[in-house]
Amino acid sequence: GPQPTHNKITGLSDVGGLAMGDALTSFDKAAFASYGLQQGANAAMSETIVKTYTTALNDLLRRRSYRLAGVKIVYWYRHRIAEDDDVFAEALQGFGNAPADDEHDRPAEVDSARDRSRAESRAKRLLDAIRSGQRPDLAGLQYYALSLSGNSGRVVVRDWMEGSFESLAEAIDAWFGDLAIVRRDGRDVVNSHKFAAVLAAPLRDLKDAAPPLVASMWRCAMKRQPVPHQVMAQTLNRVRVDIIQNEAARHARIGLLKAFCNRNGGTPKMNASLNDHETNSAYLCG
Repeated sequence: GPQPTHNKITGLSDVGGLAMGDALTSFDKAAFASYGLQQGANAAMSETIVKTYTTALNDLLRRRSYRLAGVKIVYWYRHRIAEDDDVFAEALQGFGNAPADDEHDRPAEVDSARDRSRAESRAKRLLDAIRSGQRPDLAGLQYYALSLSGNSGRVVVRDWMEGSFESLAEAIDAWFGDLAIVRRDGRDVVNSHKFAAVLAAPLRDLKDAAPPLVASMWRCAMKRQPVPHQVMAQTLNRVRVDIIQNEAARHARIGLLKAFCNRNGGTPKMNASLNDHETNSAYLCG
């Protein structure tokens, strides 16, 4: 018969969950039940199925998850893939040797600047290999991703995504391309922003990122969606504050404003560096 209660999901204690674990499927209030059914009978699953989904999700939280402020991104692929083919990891970490916090310039960062500017992302390389027929194993591969957090002992599923590996690689390649911006010293292009740096761009500090913002920006990146207007407005305000306080402009903030222009339309296509031939008055006024 259906299991009345389900095993706990652990690994969400750092994003609002309980140390003892949280329930993904729970019907402990009368308002949650229907037609007089009790507890787990409202989502009937056998003991085997319950153990399977809870064990699998707990394993993914240990092995294939990243924490972004108050949200954990959990992902997997239909088949096992090599670590070097894991484009999700690249999207969450940023590729190349870009620093985690780009508001500080250290001499060591510039040592391999030219190499970084020429480097292709993993997503770009794999996308080219799929299209040229060199990686047929990835051509039909599917991906799956969950955005999770915890709340009062319950698992909160904030987003669910699935699709082809090729579409995922396209989205990640476009994400890095839209964010690419010339470095402040003008010597090369910053094209390897860490996702956490972009998430912090509209905020005073990354710890201020609310779970809905994380889920919204993650979907924007993985599904090639427009940057929300509110995020653009907040980012522009932070750029103004940087100018007023005589702080160096953060690459992720300027890159996110460029991505907004390129994804939302109605403005000239923004290059990573200055376009000397652009005649649009708004562009020329900065």
